[in-house]
Amino acid sequence: MLRCASVFLAILGAFLLADSVSATAQVQVDSTNPSAAPQGTINLDVTISGNGFKKGAKAQWFVTGTTNPGGVTVNSTTFKGTTQLTANITVATDAVISGFDIVVTNTDGRTGKGTDKFAVSQQGTPIGCSTTGTPSGFTLVAELNTVQPNGAALITSLRLGNAIRVRPLDLNRDGIVDTLVAFVTSGQTGSEGTYVFLLDPVTGLPQATNPVTGAAWQNPLVLLTGAFSTVAVAGDVNGDGVPDFLMLNSLYLFVGSVSGANSPAPYTLSYTAYPVQAPPGGYSGFGASIAIGDLDGDGADEIAVGAAGGGKKNPVPPVVFIYKFGAGGLTNVQTIQEPNSSAAGFGGAIAIGNIDGNPGNDLVVGAPGASTPNGGAAYVYPALVQQSSYFMLTGPGPQFGEGLGIADVNLDGFPDLVVNTGAQFSGSDTTAKSLIFA
Repeated sequence: MLRCASVFLAILGAFLLADSVSATAQVQVDSTNPSAAPQGTINLDVTISGNGFKKGAKAQWFVTGTTNPGGVTVNSTTFKGTTQLTANITVATDAVISGFDIVVTNTDGRTGKGTDKFAVSQQGTPIGCSTTGTPSGFTLVAELNTVQPNGAALITSLRLGNAIRVRPLDLNRDGIVDTLVAFVTSGQTGSEGTYVFLLDPVTGLPQATNPVTGAAWQNPLVLLTGAFSTVAVAGDVNGDGVPDFLMLNSLYLFVGSVSGANSPAPYTLSYTAYPVQAPPGGYSGFGASIAIGDLDGDGADEIAVGAAGGGKKNPVPPVVFIYKFGAGGLTNVQTIQEPNSSAAGFGGAIAIGNIDGNPGNDLVVGAPGASTPNGGAAYVYPALVQQSSYFMLTGPGPQFGEGLGIADVNLDGFPDLVVNTGAQFSGSDTTAKSLIFA
C-alpha cells in the first residue's frame, strides 16, 4: 500500500511539473511599437513585445473584442526572440478606425492576446508627430519631416532642425521669388544629415515640382551625411544670387548653383560641399565662431572663422581668419589677430554688417575674456577691414561679447549691434542679458 502511494505521488508530481512548465510557456502580448497607424499605411513594421514567442509564430490583428481583421493585413511575422516579434502590416484605406487586439499563435497552437494594443486612425493623421510652442499670431503651415504612407517619417536621423536658415531664390532670374531654400541640419552621433528643403514662397509647403518648369524634382536635397552642426549662417560667396550656407561644428561651406535653361533638367538647384580647413599653426580652437558677409565690397561674401588659439600647451594667440571663395575652393585672404594680449577669447563670437553708417560692412569680434573693468569686450573693425584700425566697446560683464548679432532691432532703417553678456547656466546669476547698440 505504501509502495502504491509512492507511485501515485510520483505521478501526481509529474502532472504538477508538467502543469508548471505549461504555465511558464503561455504566450503573452504586452505592447506594440508603433502603437498606431493611419488608414492607407503600407508595409509598416510593427514590433510586438511580450513573452513565450516561438519560432514560426504568427501575429493577427482584430478589431478590439471581435474576430474581425478590420482591414489590417499581416504580410509577414518575423521571430526575433522569445520576447519580440516583428509584424509587417498593411492598413487598408477603408480600414476600421478603432482599437485593435493583437493575437500571437505559436506553431504548437498556443496563443496569447494583447487587448487594445494598436489603433487605426483616419487617413492622413500624422501618428507620433506633434508641434509645441507655436507663437500667438502664427499658424503652422507645413511639416518638413512628414509621415509617409507607410507610417514612417521621411527623415529618421533624429533631431531634425539642429540648425535652420531660410533664404529666397529666383530660379530663372525673372525678378520673382520661385522657392524658399531651407537649410536644415539634423542628427546626433552616427545619424547626422544636412538637407535643403524647397518651399513654396506663398504657402510654405514643400514643392513637389519645379515651380518654373513643372517637372518633378528631388525635395529635400541631401547635401551631406555624417557631419554634425548646431549653428549655420547664410550668404552668397560668389555673388551669383544663389544662397550659400556655412555650418559650424563640422565646418563646411555649401555653395549653390542653378542649372541653365538648356540643361537636361533646367532651373534645378544643387549644392557642393567644401570643408573649411584651418591654416597651419595648431589652432585647436578653430571654428569657435563663424560669420558671413561682404567685407571687400565686391558683391561676394567672405566667411570669417574664429580660432581661440592653442591652449596652454600650445599657446597660439587667438585670431579670426577671413576666407574668400573662388576657382572652386576657399582661400585664406586675411588674418585678424587679437589686438593685445589682454583680449582673451578673441574670436569667440563674430558678426558682419554695417553698424557705423559708413559705406561697407564692418567686422565685429567678441573677446569675452578680455581684461576690462567689467570683463569682456567687442572689437569693431570698420570697412575696409584692417588689423590696425578698430575701436573697442565695453559694457556690463562678465563675458561681455560672448555673443554678437547685427540687425535693425529698433526698425529705424539702420542696423544695430546686439551684444550678449553675463555668465551662462547659473540659476542665481542675473547678469546675463542682451545689449543693443543703436
